[in-house]
Amino acid sequence: MPPPDPPDDRRQSRRLPLSADVMLSLLVPEQTFSATPVRGVAMDISETGMRLKSYQVSPEQAELVADGSHWAKVTIELPYLARPLELKSRIVRSQYLRRTPEDSAHCVLGLRFERLLDSETAQIHYVIDRLSGESYEAVPIKGIRLSRKP
Repeated sequence: MPPPDPPDDRRQSRRLPLSADVMLSLLVPEQTFSATPVRGVAMDISETGMRLKSYQVSPEQAELVADGSHWAKVTIELPYLARPLELKSRIVRSQYLRRTPEDSAHCVLGLRFERLLDSETAQIHYVIDRLSGESYEAVPIKGIRLSRKP
């Protein structure tokens, strides 16, 4: 069981550590009017958002998206789901970290999911419950096929 978030943490939902490949369509109109595909790795997830790490976001992009007004579409393959999810998100946090002896320079982005369909929320909830090891009775979701991975 992961440790609880610090008391001053503004998150309303429980988050769980995760390592999952992510493709982010990042729109930074100050640089271009077309979305830039960016690869990353999800570091944790909750029902309301996620944190990811990317080596493909430049320091300039990280600074521009830090104001909370930029949108991104996240495509992520989560455990226990048959298909990747595409989630609309707002970038709420951006931190560019310079190269350290342990790691190359990279950007950590905090994303808040927005305008999710009920089926997308249900799938995220299902994955979080499975990852947390809680007993969970999966309720069938019309039109959604959940895989039976152990």
